[in-house]
Amino acid sequence: MNVYQVFVLAILGLALSPVNARNTTKDIACGPGRYYNYLRNVCLPW
Repeated sequence: MNVYQVFVLAILGLALSPVNARNTTKDIACGPGRYYNYLRNVCLPW
Protein backbone atom coordinates (compact mmCIF):
# COMPACT_ATOMS: atom_id res chain seq x y z
CA MET A 1 0.00 0.00 0.00
CA ASN A 2 1.18 3.45 -0.70
CA VAL A 3 0.83 6.49 1.51
CA TYR A 4 -2.38 7.65 -0.19
CA GLN A 5 -4.16 4.33 0.47
CA VAL A 6 -3.10 4.36 4.13
CA PHE A 7 -4.40 7.92 4.50
CA VAL A 8 -7.78 7.05 2.93
CA LEU A 9 -8.17 3.93 5.08
CA ALA A 10 -7.34 5.90 8.23
CA ILE A 11 -9.93 8.58 7.39
CA LEU A 12 -12.58 5.93 6.67
CA GLY A 13 -11.78 4.15 9.92
CA LEU A 14 -12.18 7.35 11.92
CA ALA A 15 -15.39 8.26 10.09
CA LEU A 16 -17.03 4.87 10.58
CA SER A 17 -15.86 4.12 14.12
CA PRO A 18 -18.78 5.83 15.94
CA VAL A 19 -21.32 3.75 14.00
CA ASN A 20 -22.92 1.25 16.39
CA ALA A 21 -24.26 -1.79 14.54
CA ARG A 22 -26.00 -3.16 17.64
CA ASN A 23 -28.02 -0.02 18.31
CA THR A 24 -31.53 -1.45 17.77
CA THR A 25 -34.79 -0.10 19.19
CA LYS A 26 -34.80 -2.75 21.92
CA ASP A 27 -31.19 -1.88 22.82
CA ILE A 28 -32.22 1.77 23.14
CA ALA A 29 -35.12 0.75 25.39
CA CYS A 30 -32.71 -1.20 27.62
CA GLY A 31 -30.68 1.93 28.31
CA PRO A 32 -27.10 3.01 27.69
CA GLY A 33 -24.49 0.26 27.79
CA ARG A 34 -27.08 -2.53 27.87
CA TYR A 35 -28.17 -4.86 25.08
CA TYR A 36 -31.31 -6.90 24.44
CA ASN A 37 -30.85 -10.67 24.39
CA TYR A 38 -33.37 -12.22 22.00
CA LEU A 39 -32.90 -15.76 23.35
CA ARG A 40 -33.67 -14.85 26.97
CA ASN A 41 -35.93 -11.85 26.19
CA VAL A 42 -34.09 -9.72 28.77
CA CYS A 43 -31.68 -6.79 28.83
CA LEU A 44 -28.06 -7.70 29.56
CA PRO A 45 -25.32 -5.33 30.77
CA TRP A 46 -22.73 -6.74 28.32
